[in-house]
Amino acid sequence: MKPFESFEAFYPYYLSEHRNGTCRLLHVCGSLIVLALVATAVIQRRPMLLLWCPLVGYGAAWVGHFLFE
Repeated sequence: MKPFESFEAFYPYYLSEHRNGTCRLLHVCGSLIVLALVATAVIQRRPMLLLWCPLVGYGAAWVGHFLFE
């Protein structure tokens, strides 16, 4: 697959990959949980919590794509 030359060329492809409502919901939930983890890590001064961010963020998106999209 060749790289997209502009956002206008990319966006229809992006939308086609995110048609399913459950997939989109999992993306939002994963992103919100990552933001909560970052905030908690900063407030509680627990940087080890940041190690969970990629797993939670990407994990939710992957579940959405592989199971629902």
